[in-house]
Amino acid sequence: MRWALALLALCILLAIVRAVLIVLGVVAVVALLYAFVRKPRETLIFIGVMTLSTMASAQPLAAIIAIGMVGVVAALSGRRRSLDI
Repeated sequence: MRWALALLALCILLAIVRAVLIVLGVVAVVALLYAFVRKPRETLIFIGVMTLSTMASAQPLAAIIAIGMVGVVAALSGRRRSLDI
């Protein structure tokens, strides 16, 4: 009987932890949407940096290629702007 009560208490604790994590996820999504409405450029930069850092830890070669492509695009767009002026 004692084991059953301990198991029930553990299940309730895990359900509470799961509910708290779900609420934190919803709050994070709402905060990200709010930030996107207030400052879209900074929010997109933040999302890009987080994506590249995650990719760098999971797939280092793909991250190096992606960062290189972003650098080339940035260099070419900066060059085009200076030629247009």
